[in-house]
Amino acid sequence: MTVTEILKLADELVFASQGKHLDDLQEEIIQGVYEGKTYREIAEESQWSESRVRNIASELWKLLSKELGEDIEKANFRSTFNRLNISLSPSSQNICVNFGSQILYNSKQDNQRNQINNKSKIIYEDLTLAPQIIKFYNRETELETLKNWILNQNIRLISV
Repeated sequence: MTVTEILKLADELVFASQGKHLDDLQEEIIQGVYEGKTYREIAEESQWSESRVRNIASELWKLLSKELGEDIEKANFRSTFNRLNISLSPSSQNICVNFGSQILYNSKQDNQRNQINNKSKIIYEDLTLAPQIIKFYNRETELETLKNWILNQNIRLISV
């Protein structure tokens, strides 16, 4: 994963959680940690005190840990993001986190709905035995119906 991808993902996670985007210092912390810099080096480059950088970084790691369900710290930040195999959809509407054989799907719309209901929904599915989907032709309405059943109506079993 590149630092740009990590920044984009972190920004989306922070926005989904708090309704605001990463600020400049948070972006500098993520970029600096990705590049292997110390908090002191990040502080010197950003014109902030080292203690301020440490405090903001600590809050950021806690937030990212909560959103991804994985303990994230400065020491394991880069390796954790690479190990989790995190990717964003082209439309930036869905976040997919691959935990080995389990995959977590979380969408911005779901996050907003969950915030309104004060519920946190995380869906884990073991897709190791699922068939590989190659192509769908003229099945947009059927796919929308399935998506609605699974995501909105929480239907657990669908037989085709």
